[in-house]
Amino acid sequence: MILYSTTTCPMCHMLAAKMDEKGIKYDKVTDTNILEEKGIMHVPILETDDGSRMNLAEAMYYINNLEGHE
Repeated sequence: MILYSTTTCPMCHMLAAKMDEKGIKYDKVTDTNILEEKGIMHVPILETDDGSRMNLAEAMYYINNLEGHE
């Protein structure tokens, strides 16, 4: 999984903390050039291994209902 975020985004930090708490492995991308290249205009965005992208609410629901860990 990839967490697209910025260093100053409080919601990004909250999502990362929840993933850490659950022991979910992920890569974090904070490079604004990469965010722009991918068309990501708002963060946080969580991208799953199948390429699906979720906003904060969707990501929190997904994480809270995830069976096992990625």
